[in-house]
Amino acid sequence: MKTAGKYDTVKIHYSCMTNDGKKFSTREHNRPIKITIGKGKLLKPLEDALQGMRINEKKIVKIRHEKAYGDWKKEFVKTFEKSEFPEEIELAEGLELYFGTNDGKEVRVKILEVKDKVVIIDENHYLAGKDLEFELELIEIM
Repeated sequence: MKTAGKYDTVKIHYSCMTNDGKKFSTREHNRPIKITIGKGKLLKPLEDALQGMRINEKKIVKIRHEKAYGDWKKEFVKTFEKSEFPEEIELAEGLELYFGTNDGKEVRVKILEVKDKVVIIDENHYLAGKDLEFELELIEIM
């Protein structure tokens, strides 16, 4: 029976949990996602885990935060003037926004606090500092 290898295009189902028990993404019993192993679209430990898997095989992959999205860093907590935000945005603690970067990408940020004249934003990846557990199921090797 064929096994998945580097540069194979595969379809997978997955579910993911953080070390505090929160499910942050799942594709179980929905449409599987299609990826090419080794192209860097998934975390490297996940791509590595897919190599050698057979169709219908399931695998649990635990990834320490250092190998996932890194440590949570205080220097990524920043203060912005309220006037820097469009007036139509209702600023509130916990609100997640997307900021455009100079290289054309988008960064997901979270409002930590809204004060009279400033807004405190956390620019850390929302999974920074969290260990992750993935359940993978290989559905198809294309």
